[in-house]
Amino acid sequence: MTRIIFVLFIGFIAACQGVRSMTDTGQSNWFHEQKWKHRMVVISGEADMVIRQRDLFLQLDGDVLDRDLLVLTIIHPPESNGIDQSLPDQAEIQRHFKIETSEFQVLLVGKDGRVKERRRELVEPADFFDCIDAMPMRQDEVRIRRKG
Repeated sequence: MTRIIFVLFIGFIAACQGVRSMTDTGQSNWFHEQKWKHRMVVISGEADMVIRQRDLFLQLDGDVLDRDLLVLTIIHPPESNGIDQSLPDQAEIQRHFKIETSEFQVLLVGKDGRVKERRRELVEPADFFDCIDAMPMRQDEVRIRRKG
């Protein structure tokens, strides 16, 4: 099984408090529970590229939190490591987002659960932030925060 590193940000940790241990149906429910709550960046590939990409997002954790982003990483080749049982396993993430190869790729997933961007090279987080900021739902979120 491929090792998965989940980068959990403070806002997501709080959101997961009610998530139960994963079962076969629970894994599918996890994605459903995230719908309309979180956007995701899914990074998949060999360790060095995945870690470089992940670190680019980690440097901007305030921007990541502000946009309700979860960063999920899948490392290839397979290594055995314990995985948080409250989160979907590698096979479920790959199946859900149609990641069919071990080649490096970065996906941006909207709050609607659909893949908005799929890139096969390192991405500057600002590129994804710009894409998110252009989304109508994000614009509504910003307007609401300004009023409150």
